[in-house]
Amino acid sequence: MADHRGFPRSWSCDGQVPPDAGTKGYCYNKGDPGKAAAAIYGVVEMEEPPLRLLLGSDALKSAERKIALLQTDFKRMEAITLSTDFNN
Repeated sequence: MADHRGFPRSWSCDGQVPPDAGTKGYCYNKGDPGKAAAAIYGVVEMEEPPLRLLLGSDALKSAERKIALLQTDFKRMEAITLSTDFNN
């Protein structure tokens, strides 16, 4: 049977290194591959599936951080952004 502790990846550990990782450098997300597959299948079957699908709490947290950074940057540059419109 497959080991479903999470999806292996070799970047950005966030401190989630399994005890048997040794020197391989692999990290694991919190995600359950079986649950992810079921979620993907359910979304594919939707009449109007989303353009993007976040799977897992770590994906949501990462996306929320990115959105917050974008909002901060957009607000910081708002005056310049709006200054490029034609004058009415």
